[in-house]
Amino acid sequence: MRLRTRIIIAVVIASSIINLFLCFYFTEKLKESEFKNLYTRIEKSAYMMKLVNARPLYNVDKETLRVNMETFFDDENIKSISLHEHDIDIDIKLERKFGVFKSIDIKKSFYIYYKSLKLGKMNVVYSTSLIEQKIVKFRNRMLFFAFTVIVFLAVVLIFLVNKLMQPVTKLSRAASEVASGNLDKNIEQSGVGEVGELSRNFAAMRDAVKDKINDLAMTNRNLEKEIFLKEINEKKILRQSTVISSVNHFFQQSMLAETYEEISQVFIPIALKVIPSKYCFVGEVRKDKKDSMEIMAISDQAMHDCNMIEMDKTLRLKGLEIRGSRSLFIKGDTTIILNDPKSHPDFIQPPENHIPIDSFLGVPMKLGSEIKGVIAFAGKEGGYDFDDQEACEILAVALVEALSLKKREDEKAKLEEMMIQSEKMISIGSLAAGMAHEINNPLAGILQNAQVIQNRLKKKLPANVSVASELGLDLDDIQAYMEKRDIYKMINSVMDAGKRAAAIVANMLSFSRKSTSGFMPENAHELLDKTLELAESDYNLKDKFDFKKIKIIKKYAPGIPKISCKASEIQQVFLNVLSNGAQAMMSRVEIHEACFKLKISREENMVKVEIKDNGPGMKSDTKKRIFEPFFTTKTVGDGTGLGLAVSYFIITENHKGSIDVHSKPSKGTNFIIKLPVAEG
Repeated sequence: MRLRTRIIIAVVIASSIINLFLCFYFTEKLKESEFKNLYTRIEKSAYMMKLVNARPLYNVDKETLRVNMETFFDDENIKSISLHEHDIDIDIKLERKFGVFKSIDIKKSFYIYYKSLKLGKMNVVYSTSLIEQKIVKFRNRMLFFAFTVIVFLAVVLIFLVNKLMQPVTKLSRAASEVASGNLDKNIEQSGVGEVGELSRNFAAMRDAVKDKINDLAMTNRNLEKEIFLKEINEKKILRQSTVISSVNHFFQQSMLAETYEEISQVFIPIALKVIPSKYCFVGEVRKDKKDSMEIMAISDQAMHDCNMIEMDKTLRLKGLEIRGSRSLFIKGDTTIILNDPKSHPDFIQPPENHIPIDSFLGVPMKLGSEIKGVIAFAGKEGGYDFDDQEACEILAVALVEALSLKKREDEKAKLEEMMIQSEKMISIGSLAAGMAHEINNPLAGILQNAQVIQNRLKKKLPANVSVASELGLDLDDIQAYMEKRDIYKMINSVMDAGKRAAAIVANMLSFSRKSTSGFMPENAHELLDKTLELAESDYNLKDKFDFKKIKIIKKYAPGIPKISCKASEIQQVFLNVLSNGAQAMMSRVEIHEACFKLKISREENMVKVEIKDNGPGMKSDTKKRIFEPFFTTKTVGDGTGLGLAVSYFIITENHKGSIDVHSKPSKGTNFIIKLPVAEG
């Protein structure tokens, strides 16, 4: 068998074996991956089924249970799903049929618990039929592709082998002449592969000594170059070690920081040790205005030398316009090094009293594809180089990760606080409803009997006159006695106290009930303006303040859509917030001018109403309990502590919105109310 034939057969067989092996290998790997993903999804789905169906099953909400079951049944791998609870006659089962394709059924059974109470049992059966079909299709495509590749390879190989074997005869004749002593024989060196390599080796033997000398010289030069590169790599490794150590130190320090600004302030001295510079600052692009940024932290030397900025180190410099060279690395998403800034076309000449900028390094802080801000260095002796750029980019990644981690921690804490508050409100709402119903009946008896006593003592009704005559009593004398002994005043006090208790009961019932009737599209700014008019004309809490003396600043965004609400309930919420803010501002003696700032804007599919005052603000402990029923900071008799609790449930339960409060001591209070936009 000729050499070319053996080569072709060997290559085709080897390629076939490799392709078949890869085909079945990747098929098995895909199958393992699909089964692993299926088992993972089964566990996650089982967990979600337990979590989602617990409350509806506990409340015997069959409709919600069916909707939940149909939602989970959307998973095309589920063959059947059922829920059984014989005690409350719940038996829901959904099934689908798969083809006759070979498959495995995976069964998952579990009980649903709610507050340690064992409820119904769920049975879920998953089928691997779709996965098996997918695997077979994938294997068939792989086999077809492998067969096509092998055929193509065989054709190409036949052509190449025939082409490559042509120079072999010529090389054989030349080798024979060289072997006979004809060293001047010209050897063709244009071949490729082993043939070309062999011809070049024959030609190279004629100049072996000369080539050997050249090789030794080249070796010496290569050794010198390797030594030089080794020294550079050692310096680079040392610098990278310093950067990594600084990043670790920064992460340790950032864990102790409580705010964004503190993280940035911790970052600057660490960064200056890695990139020795005179000045450094960290800026954040503003979310509401992409053309400006805020300085979160600035180095001590920059604070000292910058005569044009007068601010405390803990404050943020807001509204710094992004222009010139700053726009290159923020808007252009690129690192910039300016060792001669004045010669750069985008460099804008700073004011006369600005700190001198003779070298500059700016790196954008990126989270994914989003530009979050910038880290800037200035004033390094000798200018910045690529190593500085590389170190700064690593530090920027560390800073963004630390800031993102802090943001996630803050969001998690806020979410946990909201969940706890919501659960607390639901529990107290049920308690309030029960208390209100229990108090209502005896309270009605007290008010009714007090009114009857007043009528029988004070009014000269025929029945009163008749009984007094039988007993020889004069009603005028009795009334005179009652007035002198202040008994009528006592009865009136009983009536007033009863009416006040009735009002508290009414608020408790309003606190615990949901209402969906009477919902109409309303303009939020009109409701707020009407509430202001009501407060100015009718509201004057025991002559403690005059609402008309409060300054009102309005900032209503144009084109705000209507909200679907009960106007009276929303006005009640606005009035509660305004009255609490007014009392707080009037109680603060140092306020020269009490002021409300009212702002209405749109946030996605919600209308956002902000009511901000310049009162004394609240401590964190007070802010956490501000929506709790019966919690009040007022003196006994001045408030029941139900106003904001009722407002909370009107917004969250009745109108499916949200109400939140931002406040710090001596910084005023800002209530943020969000209501859904009316449909249509």
